[in-house]
This record gives sequence, C-alpha cells and structure tokens, in this order.
Amino acid sequence: MEKIYSKIEPKKLLHTICRKKEITSRREEFAGANEVIQAATIMLKKDEQVPAHRHLENARTTSTTQEFVCVIEGELMAEFYDIDGSFIERAILKEGDCYVSYGGGHGIKSLKDNTKLYEIKNGPYPGKERDKAGIEGQ
Repeated sequence: MEKIYSKIEPKKLLHTICRKKEITSRREEFAGANEVIQAATIMLKKDEQVPAHRHLENARTTSTTQEFVCVIEGELMAEFYDIDGSFIERAILKEGDCYVSYGGGHGIKSLKDNTKLYEIKNGPYPGKERDKAGIEGQ
C-alpha cells in the first residue's frame, strides 16, 4: 500500500493507493482510526466468515469530505495534490486498484473506453458549490 504524505505537513496523510495484487494479508487498514473514511483490504480463505453484525448508533461530526475510488473495469490515471494545491504525483490504476483521498486534492482521467469505478464519500452531499473547489492551474 502506498501512502502519500503532504510535503508541507510531512506527518499529514493525504492519499493511500492500494493495488489489487498487493492484497496478501488477512486485513490491512488504509489509515488511522481518526480518518472519516475507514477502509481496509480483507483477504478471506474458503469458508472463512465475518460474523453477521450491525453497527451501533454513534454521533459523528465531520468537517471534510474524504473519498474512496475503486476501478471495477478499465484503467484510469489519478493525480494527487497537496493541501496547498501543488501537484504531488500521478498513478495509473487498473482493475481492482483503488485509492482513498483524506485531504489535499485529486483528479482522475479515464485511459480506456467505458472505465467503470466505485466512488464512495462521506455524506450528506451539500452540492458541488458547497463541496468542491478547483485546483489552480488545472
């Protein structure tokens, strides 16, 4: 799993990239327990189970939107930006690869026709004008 940290605040985790081929252990967390989006890779053996359960009601307050993107089919290029909008790096993601953006900025471009992905964010969604700001120069 590749973890991308801010160049401005070196201890601040901004993005995590996970490639399908890197899923080799029972469970690996993407980030710490304080992140809004809690993501993990899980690899189960035949007949292994996660017991049926439900989640208890817990009041949560968030002031940011975090986003999980997973490529189902096709290929895309993801670009990752720092908290000041400066470019950090880009990555090519293929089927089964994913990333989580905790802070900073990000953008994607499809590299194959009909690329399909899952996008998951914390909500509720207040609308584009209250949720997104462009990255200068992009």
